[in-house]
Amino acid sequence: MKFSTALTAYALALSLTLSAAPVDASTPVGYVKRVTGAVVVTRNGVDRNVKIGDAMHKGDVYRTGGESSLGFTLLDGTRMSTGEESRFSLEHYEFDRQAGAFGFMSRLYYGTYEYISGMIAKLAPGTTEFRTPNGTIRPEGTRLAVRLERPRTARQTRTSSRR
Repeated sequence: MKFSTALTAYALALSLTLSAAPVDASTPVGYVKRVTGAVVVTRNGVDRNVKIGDAMHKGDVYRTGGESSLGFTLLDGTRMSTGEESRFSLEHYEFDRQAGAFGFMSRLYYGTYEYISGMIAKLAPGTTEFRTPNGTIRPEGTRLAVRLERPRTARQTRTSSRR
């Protein structure tokens, strides 16, 4: 057990050292760790299916289908997962320990999300935010769970108002 703990601590320290460089749009900000069902990413206007090990980039937009989910880890150790019928984008990510520059912003359109903070939240509290159709969430703790209803279309709104 001690070896496993030491190995985990070494891997985390190594990943933090390697990820201390500035992040631009072509630099991965994290990696997909879990995929179930149909998950699609739109990058530079092109859709493609997501698989375990895929790099994640600033500007990516992810969508999960019915009975689908996605789990990923960002370079600073932040972990997130999404449930079925979810859509989100990675708008901003900055993790540069040498320059003291930190920040993470994701846009949550609809669906379910779980967030577990990484080093960005620990080193620079208040620099993590999630923008939703109804406002902005700035988590102050280490965990956050969010559920956002899918927006209704004009037709659904008219139909439901007749009841």
